[in-house]
Amino acid sequence: MTGGLGHAVIALAVTDTETAFVQLYRVPAGDTLDTATDAVGAPLPVTPGLTTTITDGDATRTSLVGGGDFNDAGPWTTGTAWTIAGGEATHTAGTADALTQPVALSASATYRLAVEITGRTAGTLTPSFTGGTPVSAAALDADGPHVFALTAASGNDTLELAASSDFDGAVSRVVLYRETAACAPAGTWDYVLVPQNVDNVAGDPTPAFSATIY
Repeated sequence: MTGGLGHAVIALAVTDTETAFVQLYRVPAGDTLDTATDAVGAPLPVTPGLTTTITDGDATRTSLVGGGDFNDAGPWTTGTAWTIAGGEATHTAGTADALTQPVALSASATYRLAVEITGRTAGTLTPSFTGGTPVSAAALDADGPHVFALTAASGNDTLELAASSDFDGAVSRVVLYRETAACAPAGTWDYVLVPQNVDNVAGDPTPAFSATIY
């Protein structure tokens, strides 16, 4: 089970000879399975003795950001208070400045942006599209992965992560891609599979498999 950009992939080894179909369910992490509301599509045919790969969402998405894991500083332009090393971009408190990168954006298209913050004890980080009419997300003031959608405006051509003067954290991951209607919703999910026989009689659900979709 792996999560990715707009999708999750489940590899299922079918061992029960009576299993003809499986129904996939996507459950908010920690919630109880509700078969009436959590189903993803219709039951899928499977073959006993073989491994079936099931994709929830759009597996064609790729990030528009270079060096999003900060192992390569080259694509980024850093303000004077930013340094990139060891797989992180770290901001030293004292100066309000930004981490930027040019990106190709289409006006009116919606993009998913994921930013992971570590080590923050003060201050905020505000992601924006700049160039033309700026488009900003809410200021981020906590550690952890943050995933949200931004709709590009005319002239937007740069991704900016603007740190307040007192921001003392680091950014360890940035992902940006154009969202499609086929993308699975962002967040951390528990996936459950329920086998069915040829008569559509359901068996016991599997344990939940966790995946994070950006």
